[in-house]
Amino acid sequence: MKSHKRKQKRMIKRAIVSLCAVFLIFSLIYHLIGKLKEFAVENVAKSAESEQVQIKSSKNSVKQSTAKKSEVGELIKPKENNQKSNLLEQQNKINQSKNRQPIKQDQKVVYLTFDDGPSALTNQILDVLNREKIHATFFMIGKNLYDHQEAVKRAVQEGNYIAAHSMTHNYNRLYKQGFFVSEMEQTLSILNHLTGENTRLVRAPYGSRPGLSIKLRNDSVKAGLKIWDWNVDTHDWENTANASTVVNEVKKQATKNNEVILLHEKQATLDALPEIISYLRVKGYAFKVYNPNEHFSLNFWNDRRL
Repeated sequence: MKSHKRKQKRMIKRAIVSLCAVFLIFSLIYHLIGKLKEFAVENVAKSAESEQVQIKSSKNSVKQSTAKKSEVGELIKPKENNQKSNLLEQQNKINQSKNRQPIKQDQKVVYLTFDDGPSALTNQILDVLNREKIHATFFMIGKNLYDHQEAVKRAVQEGNYIAAHSMTHNYNRLYKQGFFVSEMEQTLSILNHLTGENTRLVRAPYGSRPGLSIKLRNDSVKAGLKIWDWNVDTHDWENTANASTVVNEVKKQATKNNEVILLHEKQATLDALPEIISYLRVKGYAFKVYNPNEHFSLNFWNDRRL
């Protein structure tokens, strides 16, 4: 009995040891499998991170490349705009030089000048000038320019000269409040933006005297402005003016060898214009347009600096 019981105990111990061994083996295998899975997961994660880095890097390079292209584009655009502006300015000068006829030294000269435009009448005035093959000088108000851009450009392209007549034409603001120079500069800037012309010629609304004080004249000289008044006033600005009265004023006043005639963009002036041109031709006048290279002083203060 005792030997039998001993055998059973031995068998039980062996079974327990075998079970333990099997458990240990399975534990080791499970542990190894876990490690292998972790290793695989880490490699997959690293690979994914690597791919993301590559993707981000490629995206960044694309963005940088796009940004560089954009920067290059921005650099090129101003150059292109400047080239277009220069070409426009050159074309305007070519057109002007073609249209300006040479004047004999002993010939009487007249400058037709139009104030207060551009307006709805500008193109009709240009039609008359174009038909008569002559040119004029236009003193334009800044607040009107953007409403008549094409007429302004046409005036330059056909050989006429454009100049400034302030932004507001307001006597108190220009002279008493002292905005004369700043308004002229603003108007000239708009003219340059629209046409490419770099004119410095201006006409003082209501004439330079008495409004243009010594301080405003000094400021105008510092700004490089050239101020033109007139020596023939057609009085076309009066409410009672008509074509006949305008023509009569020209006949009465235009007697000197060098005349600058004050006209306005008015219906009465437009109606009188063909007869004015015809009369001046008969009197031997050659029609001339302002030329900055031939500037002469013409202001009511007799200020030779302007």
